[in-house]
Amino acid sequence: MDNCDLEKLSVSAGTLEPPFKASSTSYKVTVASGVNKITLDVLTSDSGASYRIVTGDGSKVIDLKDGENLINIEVTAEDGTAKKYMIEVTKLSASSALLTDLKITGVLNLVPPFASNVYEYSCTAPFFLNTVILQPTLPDKNMKVCVNDSDVAEPVLLNVGDTLLNVKVSSADGTKAQVYVVVISRMQLPHLVSFNDIKDQVEFECPVSLTALYRPVSINGSDPKHTFSAPYIELLTRRSKVDPLDEQPLRKNWRNPEYDLDKRISAASVRCCYAYRGCSSVLKLTELGHHLKECPNKPPPELEVKIVTDTEWYKTDFASSNKLEFQKKHTLQIRNWEKRLQQAIGDNDIEKLCSNAEEQIQIYKQRLPKSGNCFSLN
Repeated sequence: MDNCDLEKLSVSAGTLEPPFKASSTSYKVTVASGVNKITLDVLTSDSGASYRIVTGDGSKVIDLKDGENLINIEVTAEDGTAKKYMIEVTKLSASSALLTDLKITGVLNLVPPFASNVYEYSCTAPFFLNTVILQPTLPDKNMKVCVNDSDVAEPVLLNVGDTLLNVKVSSADGTKAQVYVVVISRMQLPHLVSFNDIKDQVEFECPVSLTALYRPVSINGSDPKHTFSAPYIELLTRRSKVDPLDEQPLRKNWRNPEYDLDKRISAASVRCCYAYRGCSSVLKLTELGHHLKECPNKPPPELEVKIVTDTEWYKTDFASSNKLEFQKKHTLQIRNWEKRLQQAIGDNDIEKLCSNAEEQIQIYKQRLPKSGNCFSLN
């Protein structure tokens, strides 16, 4: 018989990758740092075939060292046909502090895709998502992990803009630690934000957009601190590398994300964007996106005419045809400065007034001092 396949191959610790099948001859296994020995369970497909473990002393119980351990199993059929199976067992070091995977609940994707030796990631979330749970995978059960110094199983409350997450991994022996940084950016709310407190409205306003700060960024070295919404300052500095408020040149690492300010803004009280439709809800800004998605006062996707014509503001301002006509009436008034100008020129013809203004501008330009001329006051 020439059957030199194995019917069964398993290990006492870890899991074979890929799962065992007779035609596959190469496997990998990862075991925790506390595993010092591994036991093989081997069975040939043909009772007349034999096998031997080439590694070590030939025993099914194999001592492991930190790092890579190669185990070779040679199967020989009755007619002498031979086949080799190989298992690569990786024993983690007790001082290792690396994750094997990191995921976020939902359909959020890390950028770049996760790799154990890459430590900085970004992620985009929909505006209505205000909590997430991180799901790190530890290769060793004796290792520890936390998110922002809290239990990894606890939901993380997201800011309305950017949220900084520090995923700290500690080695099994406690001698080493590694931090993976994840910045989650929620998409901007599709509505204007109305703060419940006028002080918040002023403090949290972007000086460029004149709307609520979104993903606030300050400029390093500015005094007092100049803070802007990230999309607007990035647009303004794409070509001109200057501070828009004082026109000072920007330093090399000028961009300073304001995560704490983002957190304060997210905790501020706001009114529902559908207050004009009767919603009286007052809630934290970070909760507004989820509320808007579920708000019973949300307008329908296709607005019916009756919904508009039944509102009080429509009945007050537009329901009467007389009021519509009133809106169309205009009165022409001549202001005082226009009267004085007509008196000075002695004419009220528009074309003549404009022509006279152009002549005065030309006279003014001619009387301006030329470059190089010197004047003395006597």
